[in-house]
Amino acid sequence: ASSTMAGKGDTAFISTLKDLEDWNAEVLKNPHALITVDVYTEWCGPTTMLHRTLKNLFYELGEEHNIKFCEANSDRIAPLKVEKEKLGCKPLWLFYKDGTEVSRIEGADVPKIEKVIREHAPKKIGG
Repeated sequence: ASSTMAGKGDTAFISTLKDLEDWNAEVLKNPHALITVDVYTEWCGPTTMLHRTLKNLFYELGEEHNIKFCEANSDRIAPLKVEKEKLGCKPLWLFYKDGTEVSRIEGADVPKIEKVIREHAPKKIGG
């Protein structure tokens, strides 16, 4: 029997975007309230470290808000690769609603990331 509380093993609301097709399906055509995209690269230490730190925040927020988190390796998704090359080794967070970018955060600003999520993601009903 599975418990109703999302444990550390429940990653249903976290997707890994492997290519442009995933990006289109998960980010641009997703009916979820808010799509948060963690754009990372394997060659950049700070992005992968932040990535792990924030996974815990995702679990917490995912239980109470209507959100979908996507991990995107920018080396595999052309439009993101261009963005990432401009930024260099700096974390990039993109926030999408109904296929449109509503916000972006450059750098490891965890409080700001959390604020954007709370602002744009409605609470789940009867959670």
